Amino acid sequence: MEIELLLDFSIGEIRYQMTTFAKEHSTRSNGYFRHRHSSFEIHYVSAGSCAIRVGSILYEVRAGQLILIPPGIYHSIKETSPDISKMCIGIEPLEPTRAFQEHEAAMIVRCFQESGTAVLEAGELASLLEHIRQAASVQNMPFSDRESMKAMLALLVLGLYRRLDRHDRVYSPGDALPAQRDQVIDNFFNQNFNLRNGDVVLADQLCVSCRQLDRILKGLYGKSYRDKLLEVRLEVSIDLLQTTEKSIAEISELTGYGSPANFSSFVKKATGMTPSAIRRGSQK
Repeated sequence: MEIELLLDFSIGEIRYQMTTFAKEHSTRSNGYFRHRHSSFEIHYVSAGSCAIRVGSILYEVRAGQLILIPPGIYHSIKETSPDISKMCIGIEPLEPTRAFQEHEAAMIVRCFQESGTAVLEAGELASLLEHIRQAASVQNMPFSDRESMKAMLALLVLGLYRRLDRHDRVYSPGDALPAQRDQVIDNFFNQNFNLRNGDVVLADQLCVSCRQLDRILKGLYGKSYRDKLLEVRLEVSIDLLQTTEKSIAEISELTGYGSPANFSSFVKKATGMTPSAIRRGSQK
């Protein structure tokens, strides 16, 4: 059952809005589908378990755990246990970017934005979440109950921030398993160097923003996504020119360039030689 509350609340100088609230899991076959939102979603499982696919990662969320899903990332519930009891809350920061930079309370928003998808133990937040569930179920909520709900939502955001800030998370592809993450990134560049929007695809796989992806790549390679992509494309291009009989047009298409002219310009700018000269040099 989904309820639109559109309830505003504040933490310091930063305003938030509770966008939607679903107090129970729907068993309809079309109740959950691949979708994304402009808000952060918090799915809390109080009993049973469920599997949620976020981007390309499948998460298991068990009783007493919650999953935080950032805005703009496709996700869907793939399976649930028969005894599932789950609630979902959507929360969206409302202040403009300028305010995030000027106020101390902005660090909470930045922490959420940079965390990626995270599965957390609810701990003492479980009781708070149950109180929110009960309060949100009241029709025509009185003023006093609305103010109580605002306070509880602020406490929920602060509690989540404390967990994220001290890395008290069960699993987050962006942070908790760097070796696995780095392997995913290496494999992506090895197999998808022809993509024109590869940064968006890779960020989606890692459940991070494109901005955070560049920070990860600079830590891993010392390069931005674009610089690493050009490096890989050049290595592949030279290898294909030197070891195969593929035409320049074929290699241009394989490496993601729209035309042989653009491909030739890229190779010459990077090496000082035309593709044909590189091929001739390998045949001597």
